[in-house]
Amino acid sequence: MRALMVGLSGLVMACGGASTEPAPSEPAVEPAPAASTSTPAPQAAEPSEAADAKEEPTDWLDVEAMTAAFAGAQVVGGARASAWEVDGSTVRVDDGSGAVERTLEFRSPCTVAVKDEESGSSTIHVYAVGEGVRYLGLGAAGVLVEEHTIVACAGGKSYVIDTLELECETWDERFGRWRRGEPEPTCTFENDTLTIGHYEMSLTAPGVYLTSQLASAQVVPHPDFATAQAAL
Repeated sequence: MRALMVGLSGLVMACGGASTEPAPSEPAVEPAPAASTSTPAPQAAEPSEAADAKEEPTDWLDVEAMTAAFAGAQVVGGARASAWEVDGSTVRVDDGSGAVERTLEFRSPCTVAVKDEESGSSTIHVYAVGEGVRYLGLGAAGVLVEEHTIVACAGGKSYVIDTLELECETWDERFGRWRRGEPEPTCTFENDTLTIGHYEMSLTAPGVYLTSQLASAQVVPHPDFATAQAAL
């Protein structure tokens, strides 16, 4: 794991206290993979990654539990609300422009993709679940996945943070393949506050750290899809 640059975090605090949350942005859209005209030769797994156990963000993901947590009708997205109805890996979505059917793919403990099977493109959302309370929308989230380990999602990247050893790893996911990315110079955890770059996440629920933007995007359950649509 890459060592946290603790000195830089102190510099950040000295220059203005708490980090400010970036302006809202659209959920990340992952384009469809380009069609290949040839069959690539098999590649051996990178030794550093193959030898590590439970390192990638997805290693701590329980797809069945997350699918069950989001089952049924609900309004998600906070200020940019959409009606969802989740049934297994299928989700009906209506952002006010009409209902469409998509595929739901949980990618990590804090990112979920809504995939258009026809075009192959996906929209990536940040989410978090803590003691029956669900959040999904814009912003950043960190989830305590085991003692002293947080998986966080911020700015289109994922992070695995060892809060005991003060180490942080940056991960990029593209079309289902995870790779370690460049280190984040400001990645700190202290006083129940997780800071990654300009994203400051506070303890919002047991084991859940959210930016104020995402904390305001609590998922609202509804008895059926029509009721969720009417609530938009």
